[in-house]
Amino acid sequence: MIIQRLVSVALVVGLLLTNGLIQPRIDQFRAPKKKGGEAYGPAFDWLVRFSEIQALRGGGNKMDSVSIVIVLGIVGGFRSVAADVLWLKSDEWWHKGKADRMIPLLKLVTWLDPGFIDGWKIAGWHWAYNLRVQAPTPEEKDECMQNGLNFLEEGVAWNPEKHELYFELGWTNQDKVGDMHKAAEWYDRALPLALHQGLKFGAEKGKGEAQQEAKTLLTEFYNDDDPSRPCQLAMQVGPASLAKLYDLDTTAYTKALKLTNAHTDWTKAPSPDVVLRMKSHSIERMPDIQGALRTYNIVLDISDDERQQLRQLIDLSLKADMDIDEFQQALELLKSKPNPKDAKQAKLLKHPDILVAAQRLFPVVTALRLRDTVASGATMTIMARYVEADDLLRQNEFAAARKALIRSYERFYNFHEDDNRKKATEIAIHDAFIACDRKDFAAAEQIIKKSIAKESKAVSSRDLQPLKDGLEALESKDFDHATILLQAATVVDTIYSHLMARIYEKWADQLNKAGNEAEAKKQWRNAFDTWIGASAHNASDHLAHARVRAIAPTLGLHIVIPEFDNTYDPRKAEMTGQRPRR
Repeated sequence: MIIQRLVSVALVVGLLLTNGLIQPRIDQFRAPKKKGGEAYGPAFDWLVRFSEIQALRGGGNKMDSVSIVIVLGIVGGFRSVAADVLWLKSDEWWHKGKADRMIPLLKLVTWLDPGFIDGWKIAGWHWAYNLRVQAPTPEEKDECMQNGLNFLEEGVAWNPEKHELYFELGWTNQDKVGDMHKAAEWYDRALPLALHQGLKFGAEKGKGEAQQEAKTLLTEFYNDDDPSRPCQLAMQVGPASLAKLYDLDTTAYTKALKLTNAHTDWTKAPSPDVVLRMKSHSIERMPDIQGALRTYNIVLDISDDERQQLRQLIDLSLKADMDIDEFQQALELLKSKPNPKDAKQAKLLKHPDILVAAQRLFPVVTALRLRDTVASGATMTIMARYVEADDLLRQNEFAAARKALIRSYERFYNFHEDDNRKKATEIAIHDAFIACDRKDFAAAEQIIKKSIAKESKAVSSRDLQPLKDGLEALESKDFDHATILLQAATVVDTIYSHLMARIYEKWADQLNKAGNEAEAKKQWRNAFDTWIGASAHNASDHLAHARVRAIAPTLGLHIVIPEFDNTYDPRKAEMTGQRPRR
C-alpha cells in the first residue's frame, strides 16, 4: 500500500514537472491565430477568475479548498469530460425524483467547468424551486431560496459577461421571491450585456449598412476597445450608467434592438427585447404603471403621434363604455365579418360617431402589433384599465382612484359576462360586490344567500368561503368590511389586485401622517384583505404573500404562509391573532 502511494505521488510530481517544461509551448500553440479569435483546447481562465472571486469575497469562499484547485489543475484538459459525466449522473438523479442528491454533483460540475452556464442555472433552479417546495418548515424554505440565489450570484461572479445568469436572477426574484424591485435591477444588468452580444455578432457577421451601424453603436454604447465595458455597465446599473440605453429621445437604442434581433440566434439566451418585456412585467406588478409603460414603449419604439392616437382610441372605448379588448374585437369583426346581431358589434354600432373615429385610428394598433405583439397588447391594456386610477393615486385622490379602478373592472367583467367557464359562485361574488359598492346591502345579502343555497352541494367549500365571509359581515352590519372582502375575491388580474392594495396602503399612510390612526387601521385592513385575495387567487403571487406578512403586525396578527397554501381566512385571523386553517 505504501509503495502504491509513493508511486502515485511520484507520478503526480512527474506530471507537474513535465507540465512545467512543455506548458510554454502548449500556450503558444493554443493562442488564437488572430485578434479576437478563440483559443484552441480547454480554457484555463477559470484559475484567474477563482483568485478574483476570492479577493472579491475577502478570501471567504465555499470553493477555497486548495486540494480542489490542485486536483482540477492536474486534471486540466480532462475537466470537461469529468463535468459531462457528473452532469449526466445529476440528470439521472433528477429523473429518479432525488433532487437533493443532484446539488453536490452540480456543484462539482460548476467547479470543473465554471463557464458551463446551464450548470449554474439548473442548480439555482433546483434550490429555489424544487428543494424549496420539499422543505418542511418556512425557515428551511427561506434557506433553500437563499441558496438558489447565492448559487446564481456565484455563477455571475464566474461569468460576468454572460447575461443569461443575470436574467435568471431577475426571473427568480420576480417569480419566487416576489421582490419586483430586485428583479427589475437584475434585468437592467442583463440588458447591456445582451445588447453587446447582439451588436458584436452584427458587427462581425452582418452585411453592408447593418454591419456598419452595429460597429458604430458598439463604439457609441460601449467603447468597444475596452472589453470590460459591458460588464462594468452591468455591475454599475442605475440611471447614470443606463441613461443612454434608455434614452427615449433617440432611435439608437431601437436600432440596436433591431440589429440584435436580426443578426443573432437567441434560441439559447434571452434577447434584449425579452429582457425588457420581463422587466416591464415585474415593475407593472409593483405596481409602477408609468414605469412599465415607459419600458414597453422602448420595445415598441412608439412615436409621440402614435402614443397620442392610441390614447384617443382608448378614450373612444371608454366613451362607448367598452373594455379595450371588446372594443378591438368589435372593430376587427365589423371590418372582416360584419354582423349587426353580434353583441359586441351591435354595442359599437349604437355609437356611429365613435365607430367612424375609431376606424380612422385603428391602423396604429396594427402597426404596433407588427413590432411586438406582447408589448403592444400590454401597453393598450395598461393605458385603458389602469392609467386613470394610477394618475389619481399619484395625486393622493384615493377614493377617486379606487372608483376608477372598479369602473375598469366592471367594463372587463361585462365583456366576459358570457364566458361559459365562469363559475356560478364567481358571478355571485361579482354581483354581490357591485351591490355593496352601490350601498345596496340588502340586495347583496339576497344574492349571496341564493347562491349559497343553490351551490352548496355543487361546489367546494373553498369556492363558497368568500360568499360566506361576505354574508357574515353583512349580517353583522359591518358593511365596509363586507364590501372589501367581496372586492378582494373579484380578481381580474395581478395588476388590478396589486394596484387596489397599493391604493389602500397609500391611503393608510396619509391618514397616519394626519394623526387619524383609527381610519388608517381600516385602510390597512382593506389592503390586507386585498393582498389576501390576490394570494388566494394565485398561490405563486409571492409579492402578495410578502405584503400579507408585512401588514399583519400592524393589525396585531402573526401570519405564516406555507408554500402553495392558499387557504386564508382573514376574519378568523383577526379574532384569534393568528392564521388558522379552514
